[in-house]
Amino acid sequence: MKNVFKITMALLLMISLLPIMPIFATEEVVSVYDGTSVSETLQGNGTLVEPYLISSGADLAKFIAIINANIDVNAQINDQNTAETTAATAESREPVYQPNVYIEDYYLITNDIVWSSYVEADGLTAPTTLWEPIYAGYFNGIFDGGNHTIYGLFTNGTSESGTGMFSRFAGTLKNLTIKDSYFSGNIYIGGFVGLAYSMVAENLTNYATIHAKSIDTTYKGSFVGGIIGRAHIANTTITINNCTNNATISNITQGTTGINASAEGPGQLNGGGIIGSVGQVVVLRINNCINTGNVLSAYANAYAGGIIGYTNATSDVIIDKCINTGNVSYGKALVGGIVGQAATSSADDGAITTLIKNCLNTGTIYSAKMVGGIAGRIYAQARVENCVTIGSVICNKSGEGSFGIVGVETGELVNSYILAGSAYNETSTTTASATGGTSKTEIELKGPGVVAALGLSADNWSDGQADEYLTVAIDTVDPVITSQTITATAGEGGSISPAGIQTVTNGVDYTFTIVANSNYTIKDVKIDGTSVGAVSEYTFNTVSADHTIDVTFEEIPVETTAPETTVAITTAPETTVAITTTPETTVAITTATDTTVADTTVTTEESGCSCGGSDSATILIGMLTIITSLGLFIVIKKK
Repeated sequence: MKNVFKITMALLLMISLLPIMPIFATEEVVSVYDGTSVSETLQGNGTLVEPYLISSGADLAKFIAIINANIDVNAQINDQNTAETTAATAESREPVYQPNVYIEDYYLITNDIVWSSYVEADGLTAPTTLWEPIYAGYFNGIFDGGNHTIYGLFTNGTSESGTGMFSRFAGTLKNLTIKDSYFSGNIYIGGFVGLAYSMVAENLTNYATIHAKSIDTTYKGSFVGGIIGRAHIANTTITINNCTNNATISNITQGTTGINASAEGPGQLNGGGIIGSVGQVVVLRINNCINTGNVLSAYANAYAGGIIGYTNATSDVIIDKCINTGNVSYGKALVGGIVGQAATSSADDGAITTLIKNCLNTGTIYSAKMVGGIAGRIYAQARVENCVTIGSVICNKSGEGSFGIVGVETGELVNSYILAGSAYNETSTTTASATGGTSKTEIELKGPGVVAALGLSADNWSDGQADEYLTVAIDTVDPVITSQTITATAGEGGSISPAGIQTVTNGVDYTFTIVANSNYTIKDVKIDGTSVGAVSEYTFNTVSADHTIDVTFEEIPVETTAPETTVAITTAPETTVAITTTPETTVAITTATDTTVADTTVTTEESGCSCGGSDSATILIGMLTIITSLGLFIVIKKK
């Protein structure tokens, strides 16, 4: 019954994932590349509007030639900078270095490409045209597969620089499938990239067999992944979205069977269906990725996971909405359906550096050490939440078992479930506890309680759709969202920076600065319609949804007084002058020079009322000032 349940779940899973998996156009099978020709130029100009077009093996060879020429340029620059260091030291001055030159163009594949005649059935039989992994460490552009497939990439070497389609890569790599290919190397091996610098990988699908020789005695290990072998360059950021590995990843010699078929090598193997491992001070985001391939090793002291083998305590890793259906089987190792080991024991400061959420495992997970349906081991800096495992979790350690949702838990395990009876020690009849999670029967996993606990809509959980509980791990209806928008607006009287619609990558912090104009002040700032007060700066932390920020300003009140108005009046005897004034207006009456004005009557009358008044005064030659009220008529009579 359990096997039927698992098969049903896996089939439903693959059907439900169709909206987010890239669709590859059906093309006529093209001829095999001759192995020598190189196009003189590539059509296009390398821009987003007119990318350089790669439509054949000869065009791909031209791209490789461009990359290699750029490597030569940077090698000269590096030599000059080395010489500058020596000279500056001798002259006791600061060195002046030349910057490296990066390629930032856009390249687009427009047809399927068959690089060699190699097919998977050939095993280790090498084709005439071998593949030399592309060193794209000085590439920072876009390599777009255009939803096409490259066939026949065969590498069987011992390079320590990296093995895969690219030995090293920086930039954006997307919309590409690799089939009928074989990559075997030492240290860094990946279907697409051996060693990743800062890069984005999107909509990549690997069918190439990945094999680690791991013969190196300095590093004592290999880092192997279906998409990327390793990311360990400090202060780099790697994003992997919508990628799938369907191939076997192993260090077992091709043609042998069973986990103990080959002897242990000199060190450990870090293997993952998507990426082998991530090193220190690296930001890694893995979203909506699937591994269906088996991850196999005969090594002890290894780390293996359906998605990633190992994460470091000082890295910043989020694994979200990922699924493993492949079997992960290592010897004496830390093995998990999603992650082999999350974080390390070297930094128990309470900060979460690896977050595994909304993930599902249906594959069989096997080890003679620590084994978990989600993770083999999680340290204090790791957190597992909203995850489900229904595949068999088998420990082969005599006398005791370390197995369950996670094999060993010192980190956080929240709201996660394991199929009852799926975890056990095959050397005894002991069944593992859920290691902090919750054990559920098949019926319970299909029940409304699990749905509610995982925050799903009841609309997705009718009686007729009970088996679709796989959506507890991944929402396959909504499109994959890797960025959000924040709309910033400001009213009259000031500004907000940046303004308008901002596209923000998921998981980052984003800050806005608000400045009022002269004579204005900030009245209010509203975030998504809710006031946060009159702040001059606001930061959206770990952006994961769309937002709005709206700012209003108000004018600073100014005490206003009417300007002092001086009205000069020269009068003759018995002259009446009417003046309409404003409040606090000063009226100056000047008489003729050398004239004595006596018994002058000043009458004030307000329009529309009977209030009036007079005041007699002797006005010396000079100025008489009278403060009036609004609308007063001043009548001056000379007697």
